[in-house]
This record gives sequence, C-alpha cells and structure tokens, in this order.
Amino acid sequence: MRIWFKAILITASIAAVILFFDTYWFVDKHFESVNEHEIALANQATPEIGSIKLLKDSLFVSTNSENYSNFALRLSSSYVKAGQYDSAASYKELIANRFPNEENWKSAGLMYYKAFKNASGEQEEQQMALKAIACLEKVEPISLSEKGKLALANLYYSYNKAHKATQLLQEILTVDAANQEALYNLGIHFFQGNNFEKAAEYLSKLVQSDSTHINGMYYLAIANIKTGNTKEGKMLFERLKLLEIPAEVEANVDDYLNEIK
Repeated sequence: MRIWFKAILITASIAAVILFFDTYWFVDKHFESVNEHEIALANQATPEIGSIKLLKDSLFVSTNSENYSNFALRLSSSYVKAGQYDSAASYKELIANRFPNEENWKSAGLMYYKAFKNASGEQEEQQMALKAIACLEKVEPISLSEKGKLALANLYYSYNKAHKATQLLQEILTVDAANQEALYNLGIHFFQGNNFEKAAEYLSKLVQSDSTHINGMYYLAIANIKTGNTKEGKMLFERLKLLEIPAEVEANVDDYLNEIK
C-alpha cells in the first residue's frame, strides 16, 4: 500500500514540474511574441518619422529652388496622409511665399480650407479659415477654379462677408447653372435671411436638378409654406417622406403636415 502511494506521489510531482515548465515556456513565448510585435511596429514607424525629419533638415539648408519646392511638397503630402491638414497647408504656404504665383497661393488656400473643414475646435477653425481666405484672396477671381470659388464663398459666409460669397456663387451659376452646391448655398443664405421667395428660387432649381436632394426639398417646402404656397410645400413634404430620410427630419416633416391639415 505504501509503495503504491509513493508511486502516485512521485508521478504527481513529475507532472507538476512538467506543467510548470510548459506554462513558463508558453508565457515566455507569448511575451516574446508581443515584444517582437511592438518592436516591429516601432521599426515600421521610425522610417516615416525619420524621413520627415530628413525632409525638414533638407528644406532648411536647401539653396536650390527646385529642391526646396520638392522637399516642401513631399512634406505636405506626408502630412496629408497623416490627416494633419494644417501642417500640410503650412508647407504649401512656404512654397507660395518663396515663389508667389496664383497657382501656389490657390494650392495653399485650398489646403487651408481643408484644414478648416477638419478643424477640431472653434479657435483652430477660425485660424485656418483666415489663412485660407488670405491665400485665396491673392488669386484673381477670374483665375479661381470653380472649386476655389466655392471654398472661398463658404469661408466668406462663415465670416460675415455674405455679399462677396453671393457674388462668387452667382458667377459660378453663370457658367454652370445646375451647380448643386452653389444653388444650395445661395438658397440657404436667403432662407436664413428670411428672404423666402429668393430662397425658393434657388432651391427649386436645385430640386429640379436633383429630385432626391433631401435638404434642398426640406427647405424648399418650408420656403413655399412661408410664401403662402402651401399646396406646393405639402406636395414636397409628401415626396420627401417617400425617400430614406433621418428620423429627426421625418418627425419635423410630420409636424409640418399636421399643421397644414
């Protein structure tokens, strides 16, 4: 009986030792794998950080105009990929300051506009907007692309320069009468100023161009009701309910329809 008990005890001890070393090996390998993964990520990130530093150093000492532009553009592209549009714009502005021409100012301005649209706070938004306006205003209006005019108009509306914004948008419509962004922005501008007849004029053209434009139809319906064209407003709301619209918009539409009844 004692021999049998000793045999069991010895077997259990051996098993415990084996289990301990197996567990140690697994845990050790696991942490080794994690460490290797972290090292790989660090090594992967290092070249990018290093390349940006190298480009900055190269830009700082560059005396050749072509190389300077190339380094600045590459830095700008790197920051665009990282989603840091303010930094990307600052390098485009460096190029524009060193080589001032309309194309460079337009490029810097549009990048600052992108930074404005992606700003994380009101202070940053204001800073980026003012920089974008300063750059884009260095370009003659006739030389601004449609994209540039739309960006500058949005910036003007944001900073109480509605007259300039309206002028730019109307210039766009003389060339592209169905430009949806220009029609919508003008419609909303007049809507917010309680000029519902003028708002309806632009928004109706927008809805004719795109019969599924939810915001356009919604504000056009209200503008029609405000000007006494209740029948047209009701019809637009009923058409709107046939589309896939957010629950909040649908609730507002239902409220208006209930009031009309």
